Amino acid sequence: MEVKDLRIGNIILDDEGGIVVVEQLTSKLMKNNHLLDEQVAFILLYSCDTNIKECDINRCKGIQLTENILLDCGMHKSIWSATRFIFNDEQFHIDILNGRFVFRGLGMSVVYVDFLHDLQNIYFAVRRKELEYKKSD
Repeated sequence: MEVKDLRIGNIILDDEGGIVVVEQLTSKLMKNNHLLDEQVAFILLYSCDTNIKECDINRCKGIQLTENILLDCGMHKSIWSATRFIFNDEQFHIDILNGRFVFRGLGMSVVYVDFLHDLQNIYFAVRRKELEYKKSD
């Protein structure tokens, strides 16, 4: 994962496997007053059950998309196809093709989406609003 792949508000897994939200993105040559040999990217994260913490981006991971995550993002299954998930406005949808998730919309090219933060970024780019994610129990 690289800093350029993330936006403030993206939901990812931290270095301990916890679900966290990206709060700040930085790229530093120094950490704790020590000059680093190479530039390292850090992100500031927060979650409901922990304090804000800084994490080396190389130790964080994306959350792999699943059908349940699509449902947790407010999508619903199409009544016409068991492999299509539709956003409420029905302008955009996700198909499952050969085990991969494909984001599609009117006049759009096919975009493969593997992680929740990628879906958040694409949704924001085309809708100009944040994708809501509410993890179900």
